[in-house]
Order: sequence, then C-alpha cells, then structure tokens
Amino acid sequence: MPLTTLLAVLCVVDSCTRPPARVKYRGDRGETAVVDVATLGEYPTTIVRVRLTNQRTHAIMWEIKASSGTPQIWALAVKEGENSTSLAEPEAGKYAIVSPGDPQIFRLERGVRYEIDLWGDTNSSPTRVGIRFD
Repeated sequence: MPLTTLLAVLCVVDSCTRPPARVKYRGDRGETAVVDVATLGEYPTTIVRVRLTNQRTHAIMWEIKASSGTPQIWALAVKEGENSTSLAEPEAGKYAIVSPGDPQIFRLERGVRYEIDLWGDTNSSPTRVGIRFD
C-alpha cells in the first residue's frame, strides 16, 4: 500500500472516532454556551474525557473522565460565572472529576477564550471547540 494511501486511511479512521461538536449560545447576552455532541443530531455520543482550558493561560478549568461504563451525552452547557463540576449528566456510565479537586465549582469569565477538548475514545485525538462569552 502506498504511503499516501495509508496516511489517508489513518486520517479517516481518526476523524471517525472523534465526537461531533457544535457550539450554540443561549441567553439574552449569550451567557450560556451549549456544546452539542449529539450524533446525527439526535443520538447521544460516547465521550470518555472532557477538558476545558483557558486558552491564554492554559490553566485547566474543568476536566472529567469516564470512571465506569460508557458515558454517553447529548450536550454540555457551561455559563459565564460559576459552574458545577457535576454538570455532565451521562445517559449511561459515570464520570470522575479530575479537576478542580475542591471546591466543586469553577468560574468562567466574560471576554476570556476557552477551549473544550472532547475524546470519543482513549486512543483518538480530541475534538476541540472554542467558546467565549462576549
């Protein structure tokens, strides 16, 4: 098999294991960002790990990973201000909170750009989306 064909196949396989992700803003001032990860717009998607970071400082604001079963979700909603670390509600399976350890909240600020990485399985590259509350 030629090298270019092999690379093309690997790229397709990697993109097939990445979860879909679309960001929608809600609220009068767009103070809630909803990251829709539904497959084909209607089915929950397996997400084994999620990390939210401050793009400028690279600080991890919130991170969860699968602790049991196969967690499947439709969406994640984060808002400007305080957020609970337990905001992900999987259809099946459970998540363990990696960060922050304590307290059980994290705060997102207006005007700051954040990145959310979502892993569909432990061996794939993450899907990355950006959010900012303006």
